Amino acid sequence: MLANNTLCLEVGEPQDKGSAENCPLSGTVVELQSAQIRATGVEKLQCPACGAARKATIRGELVIYPPHTALRIARANKGPLWIRQGTTWTKR
Repeated sequence: MLANNTLCLEVGEPQDKGSAENCPLSGTVVELQSAQIRATGVEKLQCPACGAARKATIRGELVIYPPHTALRIARANKGPLWIRQGTTWTKR
């Protein structure tokens, strides 16, 4: 950062670091009922496409998988979460 609050980029450095591609399932409605999430208290979902674990967004009865960039490295997800097995969601 320079004295006049302007950002100084190095040669070859991308200007916008937040422009990575989102996972194809980002922002999609999940086939899970909000009542199931409320009853179990488990709000975390594992993305079936990339494996990212994120807190579900609940809007009324809709359960939405939040926007995220696709994981490049598989990570171990700790704690309880919802995973999709075939066409159904189960709590793990």
